Amino acid sequence: MSSVSCPEYPELQDKLQRLAMARDSLTLQVSVLSEQVSAQKEKIRDLESLLTQRRGEDIHSETHHSLIRLDLPIPFPPSSPTTCSFEKGMATPFLHH
Repeated sequence: MSSVSCPEYPELQDKLQRLAMARDSLTLQVSVLSEQVSAQKEKIRDLESLLTQRRGEDIHSETHHSLIRLDLPIPFPPSSPTTCSFEKGMATPFLHH
């Protein structure tokens, strides 16, 4: 902390000291926040790199695993017997009541 002197006005001396301490505190806070920002930037770079790697993986496999985690039904591929039966008209009687 730098020393500021104003002996003729003690109330100004106190105010100057408080302002100097506040400045020093803010300087320290800026330093800490700057370090935190740098750390967050590094984390973001790491996550972006991981995302780029993951994009290269099999998308179908990821979708399948995501649906299992969400407990959603897994859609059948177009060549499956269920889809073919549906496409051949199994649902038609239900639509013409």
